[in-house]
Amino acid sequence: MPSVFFITHPDVVIKPSVPIPDWPLNERGRARMHAMVAAPWVKEVRSIFASSERKAREGAQILADGLGLSGYTVVGDLCE
Repeated sequence: MPSVFFITHPDVVIKPSVPIPDWPLNERGRARMHAMVAAPWVKEVRSIFASSERKAREGAQILADGLGLSGYTVVGDLCE
């Protein structure tokens, strides 16, 4: 049976002068996403969907790269 994993983005650069959807992952957030790629359950992931927010797209790309997937799909309605 297929499973759905909901992964939230970890640790972002909070910068009040930048709109929240444009906040990137910070160094710790990127490191945590890279570490997650090594988790046994992640090997089951075959498709990745992300909101259009920068932090979500960055996390999705790290996951896609780590799994050797060709990319991910942005779903605009996912938002926060």
